[in-house]
Amino acid sequence: MQWNKAKTILILFFLAVNIFLAAFLIVSVKTSDALTPEIISATVSTLENNNIYINTDIIRSGPKTMLMTELENVMQNNDDFAKRLLGEDASEIDENTYTNGSKTLIVNADSFTFTDTMPNASINITDGNVKAKAVDELAKIGIKATQNNVYEVINAGNVYKLKLMDALKDYPVYSSVIELHISSNGIQYLSGCWFNHNTDFNANKAKTKNIAGVLIDFISDGERNKDGQTVIKDLSAGYYIEDTNSIFHRSATAVPVWKITCEDAVYYVDARAN
Repeated sequence: MQWNKAKTILILFFLAVNIFLAAFLIVSVKTSDALTPEIISATVSTLENNNIYINTDIIRSGPKTMLMTELENVMQNNDDFAKRLLGEDASEIDENTYTNGSKTLIVNADSFTFTDTMPNASINITDGNVKAKAVDELAKIGIKATQNNVYEVINAGNVYKLKLMDALKDYPVYSSVIELHISSNGIQYLSGCWFNHNTDFNANKAKTKNIAGVLIDFISDGERNKDGQTVIKDLSAGYYIEDTNSIFHRSATAVPVWKITCEDAVYYVDARAN
């Protein structure tokens, strides 16, 4: 009888020790500035215990600090933005839709889609200058982009299809992305969301967590599907603005994040240390 009681006490004791060690390990991973092999191994083990799998080759050190800066929406006012794209004679069909002849603009929170079925500009556009011409045309409607923001160009015959993503220093702003279709006649299609920013970057900086700490936070991410296994395919640092498809922001803070690309979805996890 005494032995059974002692055995129960020992089981509870070792269980408590294991819980303490697991909690201590998680705290150590999250607060460590170093990304040692031991930290990586502990992180991978903790992830696997929660049905999350990752190749250790993609776990790499990230920035120690990142900017905290306000970005300004290119759409400060729907009516003014419509006039920039459609002309002064733009008509408001409803609170989200504007037209003027062959041109249509639809806005939704921070996002917009512009089409022109009969553009009549005259642009000398070639494979060699398409990025520069695209940036020039975007500047006319208030979108401050550079050729470095262009990450994809497709020559589709009579039209060039470009994709642009903004960046702060060397890190992308994942929420500030547009797709542009342009020809020698001008812009045919423009869709996405864009936030302008100053180029002097006199902004506050935030200390960031190491990637191991971010991955530990990812375990409890409310948006992650916890029913099946999660396979992480890629990790990258950048900036994110929440709710651009549901809330209009005249300005917004670009939050430092780690973009976690999985087989089934993409997640953005806050990278700030506090």
